[in-house]
Amino acid sequence: MLPICSAFFASNCLLKNAIAPTNLAQSPNVSVEQDFCQGKRDYFNYKLNNALANFYQALRRNPNYADIYFYRGNSYVLLGNLPNAFANFNFLLRLKPDFPNAHLVYANRGSAYARSGNYRAAIADYTQSIKLNNSTPLVRENRGFANYFSGYPQAAIADFQAEARLFTFKFAQMMELIQAVQQKDESKLKTSWPIIAPNKRQEMKGC
Repeated sequence: MLPICSAFFASNCLLKNAIAPTNLAQSPNVSVEQDFCQGKRDYFNYKLNNALANFYQALRRNPNYADIYFYRGNSYVLLGNLPNAFANFNFLLRLKPDFPNAHLVYANRGSAYARSGNYRAAIADYTQSIKLNNSTPLVRENRGFANYFSGYPQAAIADFQAEARLFTFKFAQMMELIQAVQQKDESKLKTSWPIIAPNKRQEMKGC
């Protein structure tokens, strides 16, 4: 059973500052899928406020639509609104623990934690993401940075090495990061804590 905020009231109770369209009147001719598809279209075109407005409308029609919370969490991370990002990711994991892209939820919540400076929580989420899906690019790299900034350079090197082995196209980049860790070259150890987007072609099928 979901604590405190039910799915139906998630947009208002869970996310007090959710971005909503100016006109909340719903057209009977627009379906949840149409709102969601338009939101995804805006998301992939980086029109994030428009995307959030469409996601809001879609959730008013179906507040149990788990995928929308994933996209809304991603959007809030990219906009720098970390409290709302956490709220969406946390709610999604309670609403649907077996969410097919749970590994991406943990990975992107990890990046949200890292952006907030909570590297321990970030490492835990990156680790859970890897357990759920062992072959996702970027997760080990992000965990490597989190380990480094947590004061664990050897763990960081191990993550960068693993990323290089699994994704050979990143080999040179990872070797540079390893060298920077070994030489304690802070100028080369910088990251924006990127999140992992779902596959656009796959996600836009049927839209």
